[in-house]
Amino acid sequence: LREIFCLHPSSSAQVESNFLAAAAEDCLDTPPMAADLSALLLVLLVCVTYASIAPLIILAGALFFALRWLVLALRYLYVHVPRFDSGGAFWYLLWDQAVLALILGDF
Repeated sequence: LREIFCLHPSSSAQVESNFLAAAAEDCLDTPPMAADLSALLLVLLVCVTYASIAPLIILAGALFFALRWLVLALRYLYVHVPRFDSGGAFWYLLWDQAVLALILGDF
């Protein structure tokens, strides 16, 4: 990099450190967990609601959840570094919505 831009050694190190810091900061962003979970709940609601009308939607939903599980597992384990932990506080809201989707799917 120094040879290409003919920069002074101290300015080259500063450019490289700024670039690496910006790239590391991009990788450490917390993923939008609420958006991911709300999309999963929507698919669950649609699959459960229409399962009695079109039973093949269960297969499509199972395929969606299997692929989404793989993608989210890899993303949350290897790409994003969590900055904080809520101790599972969001689980209660997620559980209530999933049970509500299952109840509404029975009617």
